Formats: sequence, structure tokens, C-alpha cells
Amino acid sequence: MGVIALRALPVLRAIPAWAWVLAALLAWGGWQRHQAHAAAAALQHQTEEAAAARVRAAEAAATETARRVTAQKGITDDAQTALDAARRSAGSVAANAARLRAQLAAARRSTADPLVAADCSSATARADVLADLLSSAADRAASLAAEADASRIAGSACERSYDALTTK
Repeated sequence: MGVIALRALPVLRAIPAWAWVLAALLAWGGWQRHQAHAAAAALQHQTEEAAAARVRAAEAAATETARRVTAQKGITDDAQTALDAARRSAGSVAANAARLRAQLAAARRSTADPLVAADCSSATARADVLADLLSSAADRAASLAAEADASRIAGSACERSYDALTTK
């Protein structure tokens, strides 16, 4: 041992044991205080990071929701536009069918003339049957076309909606 250690040894022996215990407890308490402050700082940092992550997640969810709503609105508007166009087209077809019915009625009236009817009674009956058949076929075709157009437009809108919601 060194000279200084030999001289300090009697001084250190003079310090009572309770003082050494007190010094050790104070050192241990200081270390615990340091650890508590470090843990509190780490907890605060993690809490702030978690809050920031929640804010980012909420912003991302809001952005995605806005994108989906915008996409759905566009799809709905497009479907309505297509449905309106199909209805206009069906109206045009109905107008053509009405003109055809008018022509058939004129043909019936012309065959109803007593002078013509005597010579063409079987032709008149056939014309009436064909006119009725054509009229009912036109009505049925118009209703089927309207249903087909509506189904196609709805199916297309549904598919686009699904794609808009599942993409990205």
C-alpha cells in the first residue's frame, strides 16, 4: 500500500459504521433517483411517439376515407349518367315503336275499307295478328332492354366500387 493509504487508514477507521451505512444508503438512493428520472424520460418519449403514431394513423384513415368517398361519389355520378343515357335511348326506342304502331294502325284502317276487305279478308286477319305480335314483341323488347341496361350499369358500378375500396 502507498504512504497516503497508510496515513488515511486511521482516519477512515475513526468514522463510525453507521456513517458508512448512511453514505452507502445515500449513494444507493442517488442511483435510484437517477434511474427513476431516466425511466420517466424514456416513458415520456415513448408516450409522445405513440401519440404521434396515433395522429398519423388517424390522418391516414381520414385521407383513405376521403379517397373512398370521392371514388364512390364519382362512380355513383357515372352510373347515374349512364342510366340517364339508357333511359333517353329507351325513350327514343319507345318513340320509334309508337311510330311503328301508328303505321300499323294506318295499315289496318286501309285494309278495313269494305272494297279492299272483300278481296283480302285473310290478308287483313294476318296483318292484324302480325301487328299485335309485333306490338307485344316491341313492348317486351323495350322492357327487357331497360332491365338489361339497368343491370349492366348497376353491375359495372358495383365492380368499380369494389375495386375502389380494395385497391391500394
